Amino acid sequence: MGCSYHPPGALDDATPGDGAGGDTLPIDAPADAWLTGWSHRKSITIDHTKVSAPAAGLLDFPVAILLPADPEIAAVAQQDGSDLVVTGADATTTLPIDLERYAVNGEIALWTQLETLKADADTRLYLYYGNATPPAVAPEQVWTNQFLAVWHLNQSPGPGNPGDIKDATANNHDGDPDGSMSDNDLFQNGFVGPAIKFDGGNEYLDIPSTISLGDQFTISAWLFHQGGTTGIKTVFSNSLSGLPVPGCRLFVNTDATQDRKIIFETSSGAANASASTNINQITAQTWTHVAVKVDRAAGGAKIFVDGVDRTV
Repeated sequence: MGCSYHPPGALDDATPGDGAGGDTLPIDAPADAWLTGWSHRKSITIDHTKVSAPAAGLLDFPVAILLPADPEIAAVAQQDGSDLVVTGADATTTLPIDLERYAVNGEIALWTQLETLKADADTRLYLYYGNATPPAVAPEQVWTNQFLAVWHLNQSPGPGNPGDIKDATANNHDGDPDGSMSDNDLFQNGFVGPAIKFDGGNEYLDIPSTISLGDQFTISAWLFHQGGTTGIKTVFSNSLSGLPVPGCRLFVNTDATQDRKIIFETSSGAANASASTNINQITAQTWTHVAVKVDRAAGGAKIFVDGVDRTV
């Protein structure tokens, strides 16, 4: 997914009626269209050449918007980013947002849901800011009922209090950090906002509520592998290890190795199945997106690394 962001100088900070920057261009929004109550905005364009989708596009699709430090935003926006709003191309229809990070220097990491993300035309959005009394937002609206749980891992896991790690959906599958974890395990520079750093040993998150995965589901995560450690590194599991044990497990490394193979196992207790990649699919000290798409009814699973099917 690609967003082209116009930093100060390429697209000036715009205010209602000032004709500043890109707002003088013949873009989707009418020249006089402005979201009432907000003083400033910037335009964002999603490059359609970076979108891989069928002709109909991607429907009800959450998109991450990551913007670098911006002094213009920092000078005007609320210190907690509570006045940030995203609209569609008409500049007035607000979209649901889930703000994952806002820094006082104007750095932003947020998610918004698009009704349709097209692969044959650029998508224009507007980011508004500058409102002394912004209305409350409902972040869970970004995540439709197709999402059983979404953990940003941007909360501190220390000292391991129940429910500290929040599920961004309305399903409230909040996680309990292992009691040995501390505030130092919150890593500020994740791929999208902060992330939690696990020691590679026995640190984990426990999800006490029951999540029914069904016969078709996808598990995905951004991983940063430190490298140099041996043994299974679990990404997600709803059971103990070992194929005879009912449940599923997604992990990195064949047991007792550091081969950086990605493996998915599932078992009913009577029937077992697994899928894997070749070795060295995870590059140490690099953020990697890993996803497994499972169809139990069809008896298959595919593992994707940075969007490419690497199943062998």
